[in-house]
Amino acid sequence: MENKSYHILPLTETQIPSAGALLTEAFFADPLTVSLFPDTRERTRMFTWYYTATIRGLAPFQGIYATAGSVKGVAVWDPPGTKEEAPEWTERADAGAYRRFLKVIDYLTSLRQSTVSGPFWYLSWIGVASTHQRKGLGSALLAPVLLQADQAGLSCHLETFEQKNLLFYQRHGFEIVFAQIEPESNVPFWTMKREPRELTYVLGAG
Repeated sequence: MENKSYHILPLTETQIPSAGALLTEAFFADPLTVSLFPDTRERTRMFTWYYTATIRGLAPFQGIYATAGSVKGVAVWDPPGTKEEAPEWTERADAGAYRRFLKVIDYLTSLRQSTVSGPFWYLSWIGVASTHQRKGLGSALLAPVLLQADQAGLSCHLETFEQKNLLFYQRHGFEIVFAQIEPESNVPFWTMKREPRELTYVLGAG
């Protein structure tokens, strides 16, 4: 892996469309999205709208981080006490598929609420442009919230439908809570949790 320094900042209003497009690219081959939206054109159209609209709704809560300037990567978190609201799909095309998608979200939300107590950070999505993968950007995007969680003594949670992602999250302290089959899509997924780490402060002389 190439080690590269990235400047990570809270997402700005002008970056929202680019962030939505990047997440569409990053999750285009995700097993869940492929299962629910097999038509590639409709998948692109629906998720470009969905990610952009959802990010716009979450942006005021300061839980979204991206690279400064051009969006090469973005991490979307629900801060403690916030609730992600799915935007309403008003077009008739793929309305059924979108309703199935919302059922998946409701199932995962209910499962999370039944297994997590107290305030926590929830990682909705993290995406890195294909030209910047395996260069340390994913780790850089996670770092701001992981530090905040450690400072506040809060846990972090996520679900992934990609088994290949498990090792990346495990390197950052996440552990598998359980693996299940999502009933609406019949796609396997993994729930992961990261307990807060104790911060070690080094005091310098003078």
